[in-house]
Amino acid sequence: MTASYLQNRLPSRSVDTTPYEKWFGEKPSLKHLRVFGSIAYVHIPDVKRAKLDSKMQKLVFVGYCDDRKGYRFLDPTTDRITISRDARFIELKNGSLMHEEELLIDAAPKKIDIQEEQFGGLQPMGKPQAGEKQRKQAIERQRQIQEESSESEGEFFGCDDNEEGASCREDEQRPKRSTRGVLPQRLKDYEVDVAMFAQLDPTSYEEAMGSVEHSLWQAAMKDEYESLMKNKTWSLVELPAGRSPIGCKWVYKRKEDAEGNVARFKARLVAQGFSQRYGVDYDAVFAPVATQTTLRTLLAIAGHKRMTVRHIDVKCAYLHGKLKEEIFMQQPKGFVVRGSEKLVCKLHRSLYGLKQAAKVWHDTIDKILVEMGFVQAQADPCLYTKTSSGGDQIFLLIYVDDMALASSNEAEINKIEQELQKRIKLSSLGAVNQFLGIRVTKDESGYFALDQETFIRKIASRFGLANAKGSKVPLDPGYYKNRVGSKKLPNNQDYHSQVGALLYVAVNTRPDVAASVSILSRSVSDPTEVDWAELKRVVRYLLKTSDYKLWLKSDRKLPLRLSGYSDADWSSDITDRKSNTGYLFKLGEATIAWASRKQTSVSLSSMEAEYTALSEACKELIWIRRLLEDMSCKQEGPTVMFEDNMSCINFVEVERQSRRSKHIDTRMHFTRELVENGTAVLQHCVSENMTADLLTKPVGSIKQNKFSSAMGLVGKDGEKADSQ
Repeated sequence: MTASYLQNRLPSRSVDTTPYEKWFGEKPSLKHLRVFGSIAYVHIPDVKRAKLDSKMQKLVFVGYCDDRKGYRFLDPTTDRITISRDARFIELKNGSLMHEEELLIDAAPKKIDIQEEQFGGLQPMGKPQAGEKQRKQAIERQRQIQEESSESEGEFFGCDDNEEGASCREDEQRPKRSTRGVLPQRLKDYEVDVAMFAQLDPTSYEEAMGSVEHSLWQAAMKDEYESLMKNKTWSLVELPAGRSPIGCKWVYKRKEDAEGNVARFKARLVAQGFSQRYGVDYDAVFAPVATQTTLRTLLAIAGHKRMTVRHIDVKCAYLHGKLKEEIFMQQPKGFVVRGSEKLVCKLHRSLYGLKQAAKVWHDTIDKILVEMGFVQAQADPCLYTKTSSGGDQIFLLIYVDDMALASSNEAEINKIEQELQKRIKLSSLGAVNQFLGIRVTKDESGYFALDQETFIRKIASRFGLANAKGSKVPLDPGYYKNRVGSKKLPNNQDYHSQVGALLYVAVNTRPDVAASVSILSRSVSDPTEVDWAELKRVVRYLLKTSDYKLWLKSDRKLPLRLSGYSDADWSSDITDRKSNTGYLFKLGEATIAWASRKQTSVSLSSMEAEYTALSEACKELIWIRRLLEDMSCKQEGPTVMFEDNMSCINFVEVERQSRRSKHIDTRMHFTRELVENGTAVLQHCVSENMTADLLTKPVGSIKQNKFSSAMGLVGKDGEKADSQ
């Protein structure tokens, strides 16, 4: 079958062309052809696996499907054939040589409609790579396929990665550039790709033990297991009649430092809590999580007051909580006690993966901190404050097993750390330089800055844009018009995952791309070629500005005053005519909070859109003022809210109702109440200086640079803050 499939796509002397072209009247595409017998990692559909099961299955490629789009794969262990479109191929590996140490591929495969990225001949790090001869042969095969393919990847998506054109439609009309004799960029970056993919973490115990780093993973599992035993997490018992044990799974992770280098290998035993039954194995499960605004506010205050901020890592955080429920679990793979194979683990302490694990841990650490004299903040239950006997302020922010401890008196920090050490197992990581995957920089003046340069470069590598030309703006100002009539992507899986990665950057350290990512995220269920091209534009912009740091500094000669900016882009989305809201808050000169989102209803005028946005901003204002009061930075007097629409300001202050505004929902009048009671005061700001404008719509490069700078984003050239 496979031979016939290929024969029909090869030139024939009898017809002076290929049988396929003779029959269908068009040249066959060869971009989907794969090496027969090569190893493939095939995606397992959600309906055929449990939540924590492996997402990929290693099979052997044996052919193509004639009746539908898909490949045929053989499972050597069962001799069964599987048909799938979702697969990654290792084409220099013969199926007869399948070993567990083969390169592991991520769980986000691409459809065959989109040209696959090939990484032929990759070996796990630490092993010799394929011979030079075989490697050259593989590259030559890839070059030939690239030449013969009827469509290049850039043509499919309708936009050239390295072009700055204002419109993707214009890019589509450019003459097609010949690729004959040109080595694909992804093969030029061969060594880079080897390093990137060899660093993927194992997804199962079998994969970890079959990798070249099995000794390191084994040591990590042993360390975790010994911690569990020392903590008396469970005891082995016979399973009571009528009860079913839940499963467990090893989760592996390479822990990186601030520069992206592997610092240690981490293995964690996770209970498969999805099989727990409500009312039997668990009850309440909610646990709070610290907000990024709280972290930025803490660092802004710490920098203004020249505080020291120390990073503390709690070892096996969830294991410190004692369970109230009776839960039974299977013994973990690799550590089944000999002679007790039929026994199960009766859990005494919480374990990662249990539905109630987060709540149990939070209740445990809350009790400990209250006993130590800390007070839980009203605005954020993950923030704790304390005043020492000497009058020193102390802040403690918790994010699961990470803690940020801040005080102007380092002796107090040492004292608290020692007290915590007596109650829970922790390790001091010194001055904070990375928190939740965000690099934290402190300059000579004591101010803090945040950036995600390493993460941004990883995103660019995933896109294949590591060496792409940078973009001056994250989103084409003509995006909405360009999207009309754009061809739908055949697969939204990659689009969805890449949007998620970009959202993590936008909400943490890069308010300058918040609007762009927010707008593109609305198409995750039905993306178009223009969406994909613009998503790559965001990456190219971030790559160009990857050295940007969000500086959280303010003039120490002045008190820390909160101010806000609110703006709206009226009727911007031509599909439903809903407006975009954008707002931003500064503490002194430090940007601590921002948002960019689509409004839920259609506004009938620009004033109404601005009024709606202002209402949303004022809700955030109330919360931030409460947070600042918790941190002994109470705001005296009203907070200035900058607004560039005079009609909106007059509508708030004069309370003038008219035929055109009487329909506005009562809840939108929240702003009036805040102005009346002295919580907020509106101040007009000319549109040219409205920083929140960058959070409502795509803009040109001049505005992009101006407002990015106003937000506190500074590149390496201006990284060092002036002493004050």
